[in-house]
Amino acid sequence: MGAVQRLATVVMVGLVALAVILVMYAADEPNRITNAEELQQEAAITRATENYIQLCLQCHGPAGEGLLEGTGRIGLPLGGNTYATAMNQQAVDDNGEPLSGGMEARYTYLYDVIYDGRNAMPAWGQGAGGQLNDEQVHEMVVMIQHVDWNALYNHVIESLGGYPTVVPTEAPESTPPPEATQDAGGSTSDVPNLDLVAIDIAYDQTELSGSADTEFTITITNNGAGVHDFVIDELTRTWAHLAPRLNASPDDLADFIDTIGVRAELLRIDAAMLAQATSAGLRDPNDLPVLALLIGSGADHLVTGDKDLLVLADTYPILSPAEFVDRFVP
Repeated sequence: MGAVQRLATVVMVGLVALAVILVMYAADEPNRITNAEELQQEAAITRATENYIQLCLQCHGPAGEGLLEGTGRIGLPLGGNTYATAMNQQAVDDNGEPLSGGMEARYTYLYDVIYDGRNAMPAWGQGAGGQLNDEQVHEMVVMIQHVDWNALYNHVIESLGGYPTVVPTEAPESTPPPEATQDAGGSTSDVPNLDLVAIDIAYDQTELSGSADTEFTITITNNGAGVHDFVIDELTRTWAHLAPRLNASPDDLADFIDTIGVRAELLRIDAAMLAQATSAGLRDPNDLPVLALLIGSGADHLVTGDKDLLVLADTYPILSPAEFVDRFVP
């Protein structure tokens, strides 16, 4: 075999080998894409976890169980050992039935609620006055839909050095002022005290000032969770949609809410109300506080256009606006 033939043979063998490698590479492309997506998802969950600990932990708990944790938290469940895990991570209800729109619709719902807030939950999107940019809100939804809640619970316990306690519902007794101390010369001096009051997830002051060369103490008084007038908050939020249909103005809303403040009794939801409402089989967990208030208040009727509440009309005194008008308006 001549040199030219040997060279041609080597080239052909090399081309065949290259073709085989390219075919194998192309065949493995879906796996590489999947691996890259999984790495991106893990990174998003890691970043969102830190935001969750900082912003969401107090209300929703280390395992995402919220008020169903039974320790006094006020947030709705997101996961953990509750119906919310299947709802958010599999798009099925507590009966195993698929939710309309699947995971994409659930993603959109969670994103909107986190960004704009709803009922007792504040808005976290920057465009709505919150602290999270669009990508951080997206990552929070990714975390809720894909995180291992057991792993998150363990991470929280480890990072905080123990179980994160819930703020008490009653303010603790005031901390007594620090006793006077003696300096090196034996003279008595009072240590300045800076007071800070915590309510819900906020403080009554945004900064404290003290001299760098002066000893002082900081007394933090925890006044527990604030009372959320979420029904009024929801009415205010949705007024923009209702106003055109009612031919009403913002001043009309203000007058109406003032009337409610004078004539209505504002109730605080307790554990017993929530427990009974939780057993009702609500399709939308965000309606839980509304049903709990109906149960706890002993109201004659709840008038609503919410279909998820109206399906419970055989069990609870719930009427649609049309039914209310037909029954009570002359």
